[in-house]
Amino acid sequence: MLVPVTLGRTISFGGGGNSFGSEADFAFEEILYYSFQVTIQSWTCQRIGGGAYGTGAYGTIAAFLQDLQAGTLKPTTGALPNSGGSDGPFDIVVRRPCFVVVRLSSDDDSTLCFQNDPLQTQDPHQQDYRGLNPAYTDADGRTRVIYFAVPAPRPSGDDSYNLYVQYGDGAASHPIAVHTIDPKIKNRG
Repeated sequence: MLVPVTLGRTISFGGGGNSFGSEADFAFEEILYYSFQVTIQSWTCQRIGGGAYGTGAYGTIAAFLQDLQAGTLKPTTGALPNSGGSDGPFDIVVRRPCFVVVRLSSDDDSTLCFQNDPLQTQDPHQQDYRGLNPAYTDADGRTRVIYFAVPAPRPSGDDSYNLYVQYGDGAASHPIAVHTIDPKIKNRG
């Protein structure tokens, strides 16, 4: 059982990173869905799925998130963009006004989830990226899906960001461990 989608809550950021600006209405052209998998034992990361969804498939981010939570996503309308260079497995490439949805999973530890402050950019980008939100909380109380808006991608620029994840259930045999993944958001507008 999954907890219902709660939209519109902006996560505050601590720890010296830069928060995203407030969520604002804008005419998005696509939803970019990235599904990332982490193998805890070897700490390897890979992109295991995702795709681009045009506004013909989903006219609102809420409709997309409801289908994602229900496991009933429509077929993608395109591939995820790439920068034409050396994209790492967690790099996100944006070219048009969009929502970016990030799903996190693990093939060897079911407790993997985002920390309370799941994503921060290295430099201030409040005008570039807006409204970082948890999409919903799974039945175990953990957040594994987040999303944010990119109202106007810049023509070029790579913005370092950190994904803050944790795993473990707090038991003596499985203590909570925290980890940071530091890829880039690549603007190719």
